[in-house]
Amino acid sequence: MSILQAYQSTFQYNEEENFNFMARMIQKGAKVKGVANSEWHQKRIKEELKVIKEAGLEDFFLNTSYICALIDDAGIFRGPARGSCLASVVCYCLNITKIDPQLYNLSFARFLNATRVQNTLPDIDTDVSSADRDEVLKLIKKTFGEDRCGQVMTKTPFTSLMAITDLSTRQGIPVKETKIVTKQMDKEEDYHNNQKAMEYLAKYPEVANYVDDIMGIVKSVGVHAGAVIIFDDVMDKYVSMIKIKGKDIISNNGAECEAMGFLKNDTLGVAVLDVQRDCLKLIKDDVELPYTFDDPKVYESICKNPFGLFQLEKAAGRAGVEMVQPQNFSELTAIISLIRPGARNSGMDKLYCDYKFGRKEPVYLDERLKETLKDTQGLMIFQEDAMAVARDLAGMSDLETDQLRRAISKKKKEAFTEFKPKFLNGCKNNGVKDEVAEKLWNDMEKSSDYSFNRSHAVGYSVLAYQSAWLKTYYPLEFATAMLKNTKVDEKIIETLHMIKDSDAVLSNPDINRSDFNTTIIDNEIIMGLDLIDKVSKTTAQKIIRERNKGCFKSFEDFCQRMKPRDCNKRVKENLINAGAFDNIPIVHEEHDVQARLM
Repeated sequence: MSILQAYQSTFQYNEEENFNFMARMIQKGAKVKGVANSEWHQKRIKEELKVIKEAGLEDFFLNTSYICALIDDAGIFRGPARGSCLASVVCYCLNITKIDPQLYNLSFARFLNATRVQNTLPDIDTDVSSADRDEVLKLIKKTFGEDRCGQVMTKTPFTSLMAITDLSTRQGIPVKETKIVTKQMDKEEDYHNNQKAMEYLAKYPEVANYVDDIMGIVKSVGVHAGAVIIFDDVMDKYVSMIKIKGKDIISNNGAECEAMGFLKNDTLGVAVLDVQRDCLKLIKDDVELPYTFDDPKVYESICKNPFGLFQLEKAAGRAGVEMVQPQNFSELTAIISLIRPGARNSGMDKLYCDYKFGRKEPVYLDERLKETLKDTQGLMIFQEDAMAVARDLAGMSDLETDQLRRAISKKKKEAFTEFKPKFLNGCKNNGVKDEVAEKLWNDMEKSSDYSFNRSHAVGYSVLAYQSAWLKTYYPLEFATAMLKNTKVDEKIIETLHMIKDSDAVLSNPDINRSDFNTTIIDNEIIMGLDLIDKVSKTTAQKIIRERNKGCFKSFEDFCQRMKPRDCNKRVKENLINAGAFDNIPIVHEEHDVQARLM
């Protein structure tokens, strides 16, 4: 019996039965993953199930696993998952995630613990290729029932910037003057903290009198990018609906639904998966993405040029790669954290590199930290690093370490009244010197301003590595997939340069050879019609359909067969400028060309 069949025949909305069913499914998954006989994994499964059962979340995990099985059965391209759910062995064995948490020492407490479920519910994002996301939503509704599945709405409240902009427009104040103020305001900034905004409002009291009144009021509503709530009965019993863009949407946002006890299942379209999916389709051999991340050639490719790699291709990512020169997965994961603004502003990125390249010696305030922080050059660059220090040196439980992390990061009072004394006393009882414990506490406080979630970093790094692997071993297919999935001119140009630097032949768009998307024939890449401005998919399809009746023999032949309503003057001009007619005769007299363009 397949996973999908097991769900379809057994899964019911009954708490006790579902928990037992989930436990059985986990053990089946553990066998498939090869961890059924692992003492570490079995211990973690037991610990996680205890938290899940106490929180009453078995249906949430089962629904998510069921959805993943539906996606896989439909042949829809699904990612390895991102976020703190990667720390869960239960998620791994239920095939919600595809990465073993043990390999990267990921903390389940960071994802879910007894305290967290009292405040915020767990979040699991199921990543699919962007083009397939709507198909997944249809699949979910078809499986669980149209009347039991609802998409979640979003609510956008007025911020200071929005309020000032809209009120100024209503009062007829010149747009240029308003923009001088609003352009230098952050989106979420409180106008009281902005001197120019205060001066502007002093000048225009007719705006100032109403800003506070409308701030926080909902300005607009929309549909959540991927959130769906699955109910155990018809949803009309629990929520009301609202029409948005012709669709029936739950009239509550995600936070409100959670407050009512309804957990949302998030299915998100991720652009990098479109590139990976299309690249794999172009590869003639039966190829699967790697889940071991130790190939030196891939790291050489990343260091050479991280273009096209998730989280690494923009300026900060490129600078991070240039600085760290990653040689293994641990260093790649570190980059994902070190390129965040907080880490860069603190100088943590430079310090990490000084330690890595031997310009400075790592400082370990306690010998035990050599093991605890061995993967991060002795630095606390991940949130889980601070949690590990509290666990290993202060003897705190996983639950306590996450409570400590949250209290410090949010600057809560109990961080200093409750957790600091507990940490210092725990360190003292474990033989840590008082001055060392105090220094460690200060370091944890500082790290909370810039440290990143390790599970997030691992998920991002897997996507980056897998793209780099495709780019390394299948460069033409990867470049072609890149061209198909980007409309950004700068990225298109850089991709074309990448092809030119290879030994492949790059051919201009050709009216008789090009498909809508770029294609590969042997060692030749033929640019697609989609790369030409103003050539829509509909226009390209009409051109290709007409061409299939017989190749275009000349530009005149093209103009006779393609009517102006199907291919207007602007499209013809752009086809000419792109070189699409270079391989067939074209009239050279200027007046004749202009006549044919009409």
